[in-house]
Amino acid sequence: MTEKLEEIVRELKSKIGIEEDVGIKLKKFKLKLASVSLSKKVIYINAELIEKLDEKEIRYIIAHELLHIKHGVFHTTKFQQELTRLCGKDLHTNIVEKCKAMNVQD
Repeated sequence: MTEKLEEIVRELKSKIGIEEDVGIKLKKFKLKLASVSLSKKVIYINAELIEKLDEKEIRYIIAHELLHIKHGVFHTTKFQQELTRLCGKDLHTNIVEKCKAMNVQD
């Protein structure tokens, strides 16, 4: 699974225009779906939930975290527009609903 995640990171980094190295790790979270360390440039995805998400949802989550690396911590208009361009706008709603059903924050 980690190889597939790294492949998705490489592809999305190219589309977003991020040149620096970005790592991706699975981590146990109680309530989070994912997070990113802006200083370490590492994306952490909830290890228990990754199996419950399809590839489009995983791509959305990785794109979301990569955009934090590019744009910072806030969900600016530019951030949202780029995320929509990369992944579409309906995917966010699907993930939010899935997270609510699993008692996890998106």
